Amino acid sequence: MKPFLKRVIPHNLHRSANLHPGSHFKRAGWICAILLLMLPGAFQVQAQVNSAVSPPTSKPLIKQHTEWLTGVRDTSYTSFSDFQKNLKHYPFIQLVPDSSTAAVTEKRNLVYADLHGRKLHIDAFLPTASLNAKATIPAILIIHGGGWRSGDRSQHIPLAQHLAANGFACFTVEYRLSTEAFFPAAVYDLKAAVRWLRKNKQKFNIDGHKINVLGFSAGGELAAFLGMTNGLKKFEGDQGNGHTSSKVNAVIDIDGTLSFVHPEASETQHPDKIGASAWWLGYPRTQRLDLWKDASPLTYAANNTVPFIF
Repeated sequence: MKPFLKRVIPHNLHRSANLHPGSHFKRAGWICAILLLMLPGAFQVQAQVNSAVSPPTSKPLIKQHTEWLTGVRDTSYTSFSDFQKNLKHYPFIQLVPDSSTAAVTEKRNLVYADLHGRKLHIDAFLPTASLNAKATIPAILIIHGGGWRSGDRSQHIPLAQHLAANGFACFTVEYRLSTEAFFPAAVYDLKAAVRWLRKNKQKFNIDGHKINVLGFSAGGELAAFLGMTNGLKKFEGDQGNGHTSSKVNAVIDIDGTLSFVHPEASETQHPDKIGASAWWLGYPRTQRLDLWKDASPLTYAANNTVPFIF
């Protein structure tokens, strides 16, 4: 039966969520979306799919395209370049600056994992008033977009600062991009970041039962993947804190794909195209469809219990 998504979301919020994620616009919808995360079961992904994930088909003896791992940072996508592009069509928009205030305590360039000398960094933005409070607060891990190949965590520092000023502990996170490592490396990294947050919940005064993820575009796909694969050991990786849960408690997926193989997916419409998805997976769709299915959050939707906002 054809998979479907049930979205119960206010019309005006749905429209704001469809704005391109690269530019930070001053929209009240962002705060509304985060606050709605705190309502248990308010938004639920539902799917009519088989109750068990089908095992991958036999893997053909086709070498992964390691020539795509350039090892060179891709700077083609930035908040400023995306802002400039959108400004032509939306002259009223503004690029929100990185602005530190006394209301938010910042701890930048923290290391959440060390992969044999390759350090993965995370920035913390905490409501100053919450640091010595008795009550813990929800945490939001913010995952940047850029086609799994470009972009960086600095894109969403203004958003993290703004949300922290409104009472949420926010963290902008680095993960390995497709110039450095193929799927599922980024998933391993981000689950390690969640474990690190939960391990350090007292340090940041966060509620370990309210660790949420928010992602834009490729980051939205990764956020959805984290939510859909709660508890699946094959996606945990070994980046530390292995005895700590990587469970995420809610997901905001802004413009992130849910499937690379669904009939309506752009990759299905153009199966021979070599682009961001192929570069991230290491194979064209025509060579490893099983891997493309494994990388699709919707594949794991049957057992999902995590609230979602799109």
